Amino acid sequence: MRVYFDNDFVNIEYNTDYTFIVLKWKIAPCSDDFRQGLHTLLLAMQHFKTGKVVVDASQLGTLSSEDQEWSVTSWANKAVRAGYSHQATVVSKDIFSKIPKSERLTNIGILTFAVFESFEDAIRWMEQATQSYQ
Repeated sequence: MRVYFDNDFVNIEYNTDYTFIVLKWKIAPCSDDFRQGLHTLLLAMQHFKTGKVVVDASQLGTLSSEDQEWSVTSWANKAVRAGYSHQATVVSKDIFSKIPKSERLTNIGILTFAVFESFEDAIRWMEQATQSYQ
């Protein structure tokens, strides 16, 4: 792994073996920090020319409705233009247990989203997804 960005609330690394990005939220960020983290993720996607991302959101906390809306509209549109194609998201165990199995792997247009309870499972899924597209 190659560190791209690291501060008090987020860490972004690049997996050089499988060419995907890993974003780990360290703490629940305020709105500005959340948006900065996703903006930096977008820059990393452009820099490394990959649209495959593992997001460890187990420490993310609850987002405001405004930040949720921003992330699925404004940010997501920019990310898709940058080649965003796959996301494996790690959530806390209590959230994971509430997600129906049928919704843990979803395709929305050209995007594939998968939700996991463990970081290791998310990494393993992304490694397999990356190998199948090489």
